[in-house]
Amino acid sequence: MVVRFGIIGCGNISKKFADAVNQSENASLVAVAASDKNRAEAFAKQFGVQTAFGSYDEIIADNSVDIIYIGLTNNLHYNIAKKCILSGKNVLCEKPLTLTYEDTKELCELAKKHNVLFMEAMWTRCLPSYQKAKSWVKDGKIGRVSLVEADFCIKINFDENHRVFNNELGGGALYDLGVYPIAFVPGILDKKPIDVKSTGYIGKTGVDEYSVITMKFDDGEIGVLKSAATIKKPIEARIYGENGYIVVDNFNSSRDCHLYDSNNKLLETFHDEIENGFVHEVNHVVEMFSSRKNESWLFPYEDSVYSAKLISDCLKEWKS
Repeated sequence: MVVRFGIIGCGNISKKFADAVNQSENASLVAVAASDKNRAEAFAKQFGVQTAFGSYDEIIADNSVDIIYIGLTNNLHYNIAKKCILSGKNVLCEKPLTLTYEDTKELCELAKKHNVLFMEAMWTRCLPSYQKAKSWVKDGKIGRVSLVEADFCIKINFDENHRVFNNELGGGALYDLGVYPIAFVPGILDKKPIDVKSTGYIGKTGVDEYSVITMKFDDGEIGVLKSAATIKKPIEARIYGENGYIVVDNFNSSRDCHLYDSNNKLLETFHDEIENGFVHEVNHVVEMFSSRKNESWLFPYEDSVYSAKLISDCLKEWKS
């Protein structure tokens, strides 16, 4: 079975996704839509897509499309995803699903009600390097885990019109970058924290520019999560246990992870040969569709709802 994808939005993230679909043996990119048809046609020509639409409604109504990927700015996710779901269309929506806990919860409930495939595009959960690191933890390779660190901090030149600094577009470091540590730490430990504390800086455009979140888990594990749009530091995750530690390079898009003992001796390294990690996400969604599963077992609804609630709570506290 070849699963037919359509893309809404023609930005850089959609280009990376289109490339991944074209690399997948069991997926085909059949349509693309943008608010400007000329952009859609240029995108279609670049990636060999047969149909280009100048409106989102047209691609949602196209029966030749099995699954729609939404690659728009954060502020547009909720309305377009909801329209897809209510039309009975399967959806893979970029993160964050929405800008509020309430809207995220509503979309997940609507997807269940209308029996459609629906997933937040947390592609890091699909990466083999993430799965390998998680298996090392589960298999006790580093013993009892005590600390998990995940940092996603980059420096973007300030421009109040840049989508990350633009409040109207759903900007902020948490929405664009912090979602990755929030997905990584509880995911690696396979449980939710029992206590969360945070602090963040709200910049002059009204969005969070950098923050630190700490998580405490029931067996004493501590998670430290950092995200920033104005600070550059290595993007990596580290998992520390009583008998060693694990390093996940560039954990948001990782191809490599390393297992060390407590004396810093490298015991094992894993490397993923596939350069565009979106391929793994595409293949996961294809597997979901082919096996008639509407909810991802790698990033289920409860994880999307949890992330949305945590972000909403943090932003409310920081802006008060």
